[in-house]
Amino acid sequence: MSLGERVLTALRPLDLQTIYQQMMERGLSARTVRYTHAVLRFAMRQALNWRLLLESPVDGLKLPQQSRHEMQALTVDQVRMFLKAALATPHGPALAEPSTDQTAKLDCHHSSSPAYAENSGDNFQQRVF
Repeated sequence: MSLGERVLTALRPLDLQTIYQQMMERGLSARTVRYTHAVLRFAMRQALNWRLLLESPVDGLKLPQQSRHEMQALTVDQVRMFLKAALATPHGPALAEPSTDQTAKLDCHHSSSPAYAENSGDNFQQRVF
């Protein structure tokens, strides 16, 4: 029996935990299961507010851990390719040439970078290309 066919007051934490496990077994990501849980948590909170339930069946469930991957910065060549492609779009110039205020922020945040320090006298577009 699927979740939508169950009577709200008959829903138990074990039922939801089983559904979450089945979602993972079908190949859905931990993030999808966690989003599903967030939606159900909101719905159950509303059911509590309306006094349709005495307690929420989503409380205390074990959620799958979302895998975290370390972010990787673009290489200089990748940035060049990105900006070259971006310049061909209507908003490209806004990506390639930040305003003076944005350039000042870049100077402040990246001044410790050796590659940045070498080119600190150039404008942003010259440093990238």
